[in-house]
Amino acid sequence: MLKETVKRLQQEIAAALKEKNKPEEKLARLEEIEKECKASLPEGEPARIRLEMVLCEMAGNLYVTMKNPAEAEKRYRAMLQKGSSLYQEDKKTYDLLFAQANLRMGVFYKGLIKIQTVDARPRKLNETQKKVYDISDKFFRSAVGICLDRIKAGQLHAVELQGMCMENLMVLKGALGEYPEAVKIGEQLIKLGKSIFQATDDGPHALELAQWMSILATIYLFQKEYVKAMEMLEDCIYVLRDKEDTAPLPFTLRLASSYINLGNARYLIPQEASGAQEAYEKGIQLYEKVDQQYPGRYEKELKQACFIVGNYYQKQGEKEKADRYLERGKN
Repeated sequence: MLKETVKRLQQEIAAALKEKNKPEEKLARLEEIEKECKASLPEGEPARIRLEMVLCEMAGNLYVTMKNPAEAEKRYRAMLQKGSSLYQEDKKTYDLLFAQANLRMGVFYKGLIKIQTVDARPRKLNETQKKVYDISDKFFRSAVGICLDRIKAGQLHAVELQGMCMENLMVLKGALGEYPEAVKIGEQLIKLGKSIFQATDDGPHALELAQWMSILATIYLFQKEYVKAMEMLEDCIYVLRDKEDTAPLPFTLRLASSYINLGNARYLIPQEASGAQEAYEKGIQLYEKVDQQYPGRYEKELKQACFIVGNYYQKQGEKEKADRYLERGKN
C-alpha cells in the first residue's frame, strides 16, 4: 500500500512539473499535492519526507522564477531541514540525498549574488554580498564532506556531485579574482572529470569535462598563464571531437567557442601566434554552420566571435578582413 501511494504521489509531482501554466498555478498545485502527501503517509515516514523535500525544492525554484528570493529561501531551508532529519537518522542511507540538498543551497546563494561566469573584471562584493558568498562556499564544501566516504569509494553519483560542487567553487573564486585558489580547485576538478569520463565514455560527461576545461582555461588567461590556457583548450577540443556525433549542436557550439578562445591564447604566445588565425577561422566556420542550421538563434555568439576575429585582423594590419568581421560583429 505504501509503495502504491508513494508512486501515485510521484506521478502527480511529475505531472505538475510538466504542466505549462503560470508559476502561481503550479505553486497551488504543489500545495495540493503536499496536503495529499500529509494525509496519505504517516508523519516521520522517510518516503514522505523525501517527497516533501522534492515539493519544497520545486516551490523554491518557482519562487526564484518569480523573483521572490525570500520565499525561495524559506522553501529551500525547509528542504534542507527535512534532509538533515533523514541524515541524522541514517547517515549511510541518506548522505547523498542530504549532500544534494546542500549543493542546491549553494547554487541558490551563488545565484543571489549573480555569479554565473568568470569575467575579465573581478567582482567586488559589499558586506552583505560577502556574507552570502561565504554561505554559498560553505554549502558546496559541506556537500562534498557529507558524502566523502562514497567519493573515496568511487561511487559515480557521489563523484559527479563532487564535480558539480568543485565547478561552482572554481567559478566563485575565479569571479572574485581569487585566481590561485580557483586554479587549485580547477586542476583537481579536471583530474576528477577525466576519471569520470574514462569510466563512462559518454557524450554528456565529455561535454561537462569540456565545460570545466574551458572555465579553467579562461582563468589561466586572466592569470596570464597563456601556455597552460592553450594546452587546456587543445585538450578540451580533443575531448569534444571524440564525442561530437553524440549531440551535434551543443558540441559544435562548445567547439566553436573553444577554437575562438584557443586563438586568443595562441595570439598571446609569441612562438604560437602564427596559429591564432587558423583557430579563429575554425571557430567562425563552426558558428556559421550552426547559424545556417538554426538561423538567428545563436546570432549573439556569432557576432561576439566576429568582433574578436575582426580585432585580431585589425592588429595584423589586414584592414579588409578586419572591416568585414567587425561589420558582422556589430550589435
